[in-house]
Amino acid sequence: MQVKVGLGQRFGAIFMGLFLFSFGMPFTLTPLMIFGDVGSSYMDPFELLFLCAFTLPFLLAGLGVQYMGIRTILMGIRGEVTTPDAKFVYPESVDEPEYQTDIDKFDPPEPGKDGWWEEESEA
Repeated sequence: MQVKVGLGQRFGAIFMGLFLFSFGMPFTLTPLMIFGDVGSSYMDPFELLFLCAFTLPFLLAGLGVQYMGIRTILMGIRGEVTTPDAKFVYPESVDEPEYQTDIDKFDPPEPGKDGWWEEESEA
């Protein structure tokens, strides 16, 4: 379901999107800044691996914030908001495959008849 938003909300969304994009930029550029300081000097492979592992969360967090900012800017430009109900798939509208059975419906075989156990005789 698409909802139209007012002009003030659109400008607010664009401003917030620019803020988020700008806020995520230093985090995205953290690997460049760290590896730029190291330069072309000799690095131990373990040190290089550590720097890659250390900067990867910063890069991913920055890209995530920038993605949210771009989505907010696009929402402000288009003037349409997609409500969560449009993307939500209700469970009753999804058919269960035939191979999935409910545990309550499962009926194990009786002992001694197609079962792997035998009842002990009371003697």
